[in-house]
Amino acid sequence: MDTLDKTPALTGSVETGKHKFGRQSNIELLRIVATFFILVLHANFQAFGAPSKAEIIACPLGSFLRFLCQSISVVGVDVFVLISGWFGIRPSWKSALNLAFQFFFFTIGIYVTAIVCGFIRFSSDVVLNCFCLGHWNWFLRAYVGLMILSPILNAYADNTPRKPFALLLTAFFAFEIIYGWMARETQGFYKGQSVISFIGLYLLARFMRRFRPRWTERTMFHDFCAYGCIALLIAVGALSSRLAGWKDGVHTLYSNASPFTIAASAFLLLAFSKLAFAPTKGINRIAKSAYASYLLHTHPAILAPVFIATIQSFPLRHSMPSFLAIFGFVLAVYAIAILIDQARIQCWNGIVRHALPWLDRPKRPNE
Repeated sequence: MDTLDKTPALTGSVETGKHKFGRQSNIELLRIVATFFILVLHANFQAFGAPSKAEIIACPLGSFLRFLCQSISVVGVDVFVLISGWFGIRPSWKSALNLAFQFFFFTIGIYVTAIVCGFIRFSSDVVLNCFCLGHWNWFLRAYVGLMILSPILNAYADNTPRKPFALLLTAFFAFEIIYGWMARETQGFYKGQSVISFIGLYLLARFMRRFRPRWTERTMFHDFCAYGCIALLIAVGALSSRLAGWKDGVHTLYSNASPFTIAASAFLLLAFSKLAFAPTKGINRIAKSAYASYLLHTHPAILAPVFIATIQSFPLRHSMPSFLAIFGFVLAVYAIAILIDQARIQCWNGIVRHALPWLDRPKRPNE
């Protein structure tokens, strides 16, 4: 690793801006936490659904804890994008090809295994998903769009004075809150699951790091408290909306475009940015493979028939044994994804070394 390392935006697949001390293990740890949160989201409401009014009345504490768990982990995607903006994406041929190889390695590899074992049949959906043209993997499509636009966004973020930059962010998020969060139809924003929403998060992180507004300069304790209070507020609001019969309340409050989700994500990033410890090889290595956990557990041949079906096999009794069993399973899936991706990284390194050596050539100053 060079002295001036480049922090990956996804998993080591996308190079980002240089910083003084190489990989920052505090931010790499946050990347691991953020991707783990995504598994937790799918293991909670996607597996069992949000607690109904009847469930809340029958088991108020257990239902509230499920809402709180969802509120704590809903920041996963937004934090992941904020990390990219914190350092700035600097795309390269090597990073782009590495990302493509990672996607095909998991997508095609899982499909081939599932078809050979007779778990699924070959279909047109398989072909579409292998080229990211189906309903699956909205995140990768949105993120690649962000990568393509990153040079323009970087030029704006690096050269625009503070006042017009702040006005742009204010106008953008006001527009997103009204038309991407509050409105009945959110076709342009898709509840925060879109390129345009990622652009806002990316620029917000660039602004926070470049200008350091006063609210970003508080202690790590204050940042964690702010994150926790917002998560608690979301949980109380979601539970109350269920009791009040607000049909879309849960989906609205847990949207990636929600100002509460965005604010909680920003405070969590600030808190981890103030963690101080030496670079840790183990954390950095796991973080390189963090995106693999998403590719594995959300794969169409894995998510519903394996991941969610296994979680649903655990009795939902709002008890500690059930919670520990589900948590252990989610942790095991995450660990398996990391181990598989470590093997994938070795394959990629071999391909670069023997078939694509030009990718490792030092760049010229003007490139």
